[in-house]
Amino acid sequence: MKSTTFAFAAAATLALSNADEYFTGDGTAYTLGDTSAGNCNYMKALGFASNNYAALNDKQWNGLKNCGRCAEVSCADSRCADQSKSIVVQILDRCPECQYGDLDLSPSVFSALTGSSPSRYKVKWKFVDCPVQGNVNYCLKGGSNNYWTAIQPTNVPTGVTDLQINGKSTKMLDGAYYYLLDGSGQQIADLSSVTVSLTDLSGNSVKETVSLSAGSCTEGSRQFQSSSAGGSPSVPVATTPTTNTSTPLTPTPTAVPTETPSAPPATSLPPTPATTIPTWQQGSPSTPAPTAQSGAPTTTPTSQQSQPNPTSGSDATQTAQQYPYWQNDEGDVTQTAQQNSWNEHGYGSPWQQQ
Repeated sequence: MKSTTFAFAAAATLALSNADEYFTGDGTAYTLGDTSAGNCNYMKALGFASNNYAALNDKQWNGLKNCGRCAEVSCADSRCADQSKSIVVQILDRCPECQYGDLDLSPSVFSALTGSSPSRYKVKWKFVDCPVQGNVNYCLKGGSNNYWTAIQPTNVPTGVTDLQINGKSTKMLDGAYYYLLDGSGQQIADLSSVTVSLTDLSGNSVKETVSLSAGSCTEGSRQFQSSSAGGSPSVPVATTPTTNTSTPLTPTPTAVPTETPSAPPATSLPPTPATTIPTWQQGSPSTPAPTAQSGAPTTTPTSQQSQPNPTSGSDATQTAQQYPYWQNDEGDVTQTAQQNSWNEHGYGSPWQQQ
């Protein structure tokens, strides 16, 4: 019995540890949507996986244990212009109808590799280390409690072969990537202080105590070492988000409007008005703009508004020459000094209607 158990464990490890082995199969494309929508129910995918994801064929699914692993994919089809180009994807879903070696890719990855719209192309791929940053994350499935605890390890470089909760063995939850410890009605864990032990496909272990909350992920304080067979973390087309960081620079033209308010020649208005026009300046703030443009004496446009009728002095003479009549506040027309002069000499008024 012991030899049988050992053989089974070795086979399971071998199924996960073939990081140097290349696989070939059909590459197709599909849209996943949210990264947690796949069969893995992955709660915290890597950042680039929102665009670079894949569904693994059913025969290499390995009972969910390949969830979260990364694969480096290239095109192996004669129709591809560049078969040397490769992209790293994260396994977040299962493709039930796919055959051994097949991958169902995101549309953006498929297009980048093949230069074609979604179709069926031959692809070549292998498992590689994920380009993780930070420490292992422990995600607690929604609905978990002290009696029924399901934990999902994320942000790990390679696959996880075993997880223990408070020193007790777990089993994989049916239909989603969670390691479950079911107390069958008995309390098995204090979620505020849970000791989790992980073993990756290279045999490395991480053990730490964390505080967990249902439906969320907690970052631990440790991380696995990348395996020697890991792939290059620079391969993912995660360079696309960097273009977004440059777009916020475009709002710099906002500095242009700030200069225009300082430009108005409002400061040129105070020296132009005569001493007889203070009341008019306060009553019509919109008129100074045309006076600055006309270049004429300030008395000329100001008399067109509501300026009182000058009766003596040089102002009266200038006004009489420029304007034949004045209109008072009630709309009545008042004759100018020149008009009165014509009337006195019997010439009549040139403004009289014929």
